[in-house]
Amino acid sequence: MARRLCSSAVLLAAGLGLVTAACGFKYEPTDNVLPAATGNESETETPPDVNADSLFPATFRIDCIDILQLGDAEKGTGNFQITTLQDTWNSDIAEFRLSILLDLIEVDETAGTATTQIRSGVGFGWTDQCSEMSTDSAQVSAVYEAGVSAYAPMVDAETNSCSAPDAAAVASGTLTIDTDKSNIVYIYAEDNDGVAFNCALDGTPDAIPVKALQATVTLSEDGVTASGELLGCMTENDANQRCTCLGKCAGNDNPDCPDCPGGSIKLGALLGGINATDACTARAGETAFDVRLRFTARRLGEVPNACSG
Repeated sequence: MARRLCSSAVLLAAGLGLVTAACGFKYEPTDNVLPAATGNESETETPPDVNADSLFPATFRIDCIDILQLGDAEKGTGNFQITTLQDTWNSDIAEFRLSILLDLIEVDETAGTATTQIRSGVGFGWTDQCSEMSTDSAQVSAVYEAGVSAYAPMVDAETNSCSAPDAAAVASGTLTIDTDKSNIVYIYAEDNDGVAFNCALDGTPDAIPVKALQATVTLSEDGVTASGELLGCMTENDANQRCTCLGKCAGNDNPDCPDCPGGSIKLGALLGGINATDACTARAGETAFDVRLRFTARRLGEVPNACSG
């Protein structure tokens, strides 16, 4: 049976700066500003030219996200959480506050295999990314099909689309990644002043943990862009052990988020009204929510090193 964490009115009230005491939650955010979908128009840096003669190792940074499903809520149903996260994440991506990095460490076309890793980058643009070490996932094996296409970029502003299934596109190949619950991907984001948008209450990294990741990733013929779809599982327990900021960490302290930045809200409260899903609950081995999205990504000029300090 799917579960409800709380009424969806919690998120709506928080987003509008109101007070709510639903499910025992009381919070008065004072300065949080929800972003527009396009982010800050002052961001003008373009990705660097890439010499893709040597395809691997390579790192791709996700530059567009299209959320298809969050728990049992689906895109196009008017769900407030999906709309809010869609706008927030894409704004953070445009402003380099959120940089999800996909590493293709090696590819063996003959064997049909690849070695991949997902981590989060920190930096102000395309050319200064470093890797937040606490977010490095384990290296995992993937199936690689040379010359096969599964997805291609499809930018549609009206539907907020990034990519779409396309088996006829010309591609260098497609990766299929399938991990179990022991593999955790930590999605880290921070503001331009270095304040992390997520705060862990359980001593784990200040990032959103996603487990049992499945992904299909198609590489363009020139090896410069990637597109695809991924499904990850966020557990109810992890959501309740995270506090997060929407748009900016600014506002009053939240007693439910001790030692977290002002303006933090329990992630579990933000998921109010969304049900867990049977598929991710089975994959994660505990109550969990689907996080399913399509994306595009662009190759960085160099593979980022770990951040110093």
